[in-house]
Amino acid sequence: MSSSYDKAEIIAADDIRHHICKMSPEEFNNYTISAKILGRGAFGMVRVGNDKRTDTQVAVKVINKQRLSADDLKNIARECNICSQLYHPHIVQIYGGYEDEHQMYWLLSLAKGGDLLLWIRSLQEPLTSSEIRYVFKQLVEAVSYCHNKNIIHRDIKFENILLKDEVYSYDSADKCDILLSDFGFSINQEPNGPLLEDFPGTPHYAAPQLLRGIPYKGRAADIWSMGVCLYGLAARELPFTDKRDDIDEINYQIMFVNPRLPRDIDPGLKNLIDQMLQKQEHLRIDMAGILSDPWYLDRDGKSSVADHHFDQSYNPYDDLS
Repeated sequence: MSSSYDKAEIIAADDIRHHICKMSPEEFNNYTISAKILGRGAFGMVRVGNDKRTDTQVAVKVINKQRLSADDLKNIARECNICSQLYHPHIVQIYGGYEDEHQMYWLLSLAKGGDLLLWIRSLQEPLTSSEIRYVFKQLVEAVSYCHNKNIIHRDIKFENILLKDEVYSYDSADKCDILLSDFGFSINQEPNGPLLEDFPGTPHYAAPQLLRGIPYKGRAADIWSMGVCLYGLAARELPFTDKRDDIDEINYQIMFVNPRLPRDIDPGLKNLIDQMLQKQEHLRIDMAGILSDPWYLDRDGKSSVADHHFDQSYNPYDDLS
């Protein structure tokens, strides 16, 4: 297998991975893994696991090592390293893991309700402005927390926003608690650090700069993707689409077309979406602007669902001890 990484980098990646996957066989045997598949990826799948000692359910990400190149292992190590830094109520937690000759097993927060895309498609009525705000604030809190740690997600989309509980248990969106997941494309970037140049993520959610191949600011690209999600919550469809799913047409729309929102949408909500989907990066609203936006604040000075505070001493590893 060819690789762009030298031996020292691969050894460092192994050290990071082994720090996460450090369970002994005896510890790992305390978990049963069901046949139920929650999702599939390029290198494996996610199943439901259960701690036999506490009857606690977790998600188990099973990664087939035989399919991984040295580059893949380095990227997985980077994801491990980033995820191990994130302790937030609206971010999927990695509790630990185990590794044998053929597989890696990551123990993660279990989201029972599927992803936000499936939930939105199941809605019979449009969300109210307050319901949209409740869901969106959780996403802002999660991404703001990451950005404060100089972590750029780079793949924010409905499919990577999970519902903590079963969809049918919600009678309104103000009970809809979310978890931001999948940090496979995440990267560290200082606020004034070098611009990013690669194009990860999903085209429908990509900022114009990525499509043009222009070096970009990671935070601004994340905010664009969040704007796509906010539009989707308001309109129950993505802003840049094509019935044939023609990527060239979608890319054209992202670069040159301003999406239209339903006429009866809250003007304050529309204004925030317009600022987040500003095609010129230097004119796009930043996180501080979102947090001080009148619609986001609900005009009563309440800046967040949880007032931006949570227990900084919280450690998810304690949950499974």
